[in-house]
Amino acid sequence: MLLLTRAIPRRVPVLVLSLRAGCWRQFHASPSSYKSLADVRLPPPEEWGAKWRFTQASSHRVSVSNPQTAAKIAEAFVPAGSKDKIVIEAYPGPGQLTRALLALPRSRIKKLIVLEEVGEYLPSLTALQEVDDRIVVVPHSGMYWSSYDLLEEDGHLKDVQVHPWETLHPQLQWISHIPSTSHGEQLVSQLLRFIPGRQWLFKHGRIPLNMVLSSFLMSRMNAPPVHKSTSTRCKLTLIREATTTIREPLPFDATQPFSDHFHPAPGTYRAKTLASFGTRKDNKLLGLPFQTMTLEPHANELIRPDLLDKWDYCLRRMFVLKAQSVSRGLSLLGANGESLGKKLHDPSLPPDEYIDPDTKLRELTVQDWALIVKAFDNWPFAPEEIGIADAIHGETKPRFR
Repeated sequence: MLLLTRAIPRRVPVLVLSLRAGCWRQFHASPSSYKSLADVRLPPPEEWGAKWRFTQASSHRVSVSNPQTAAKIAEAFVPAGSKDKIVIEAYPGPGQLTRALLALPRSRIKKLIVLEEVGEYLPSLTALQEVDDRIVVVPHSGMYWSSYDLLEEDGHLKDVQVHPWETLHPQLQWISHIPSTSHGEQLVSQLLRFIPGRQWLFKHGRIPLNMVLSSFLMSRMNAPPVHKSTSTRCKLTLIREATTTIREPLPFDATQPFSDHFHPAPGTYRAKTLASFGTRKDNKLLGLPFQTMTLEPHANELIRPDLLDKWDYCLRRMFVLKAQSVSRGLSLLGANGESLGKKLHDPSLPPDEYIDPDTKLRELTVQDWALIVKAFDNWPFAPEEIGIADAIHGETKPRFR
């Protein structure tokens, strides 16, 4: 889709982009009188609606507006004990969370690299460069692979060391608000897919991913294997379980209700909880719960890089019938696919290698799916063509490779 892809040529220099966004002239035409973070505080949250109105570019964007909430999130994402972090922040919006990160003890963050392409947000971000030498604002989208290539080319990541995979990277960290659209979900899905092959920022090691996102998306990534027709367990759930651990840095209630903590506040706030979520379209409406999440890549990876396409194929084909049994789902993997049951349903198999043929697909654990993919990989009659072309949202929307 529009997700980060292979590097594309830099079409215009960063300065030109800044000028086109209408921020460089405003903040750099004359010497600044800004001295500290206090001089570049954002207006009160109740004034944000008038200052940053809906546009086509920002209509899907949710940003923390409450400064106290931003401070709590910053403390949770970069807690005491952190030292000399190099943080990449994507989708900061006007920058309330950005300011909270800079307000942490200076020893915690060595550099803060901000990726934001929406012109109306850039002036409030570039102002921060006047008062803190640790921040650099790059007017590019955090969605594009090319944006991260630019960070490498411009030397912003030159101090990042490659760290052994056995432990979390102590230095590099990615923080982002996740857009409240299907594009946001696809971004998260693509990031998870980079982990097995150690692509993107994961080439430096096991970097943590900190997100502010909708509770609906959180529920899709953390849905347990249960026998319920309302379960949100899906392909995204399984890829997430196979690649990362998930946790909530802040309690859910710390960011509720939506209108007290986030911008843009809906005209008429309709309090909803996870239990009252409706259709997927409804779950993208403004005012639905947002919360915090941290993903940490597994030290011991369940998905081998060479089997990622087969994981995709098995999940994509079988989850069409997630309310059906495993034995029924296997038939969708190819001609005579049900024969794979011999490798999975034999009662003489060890307990950790046996899958009950009557188990519903949505009840399977990620370890069960690993057994299915292993059996498919060893199946001599498996289809040779199992890939699927990613949908592309317009020619100017590149993907991660």
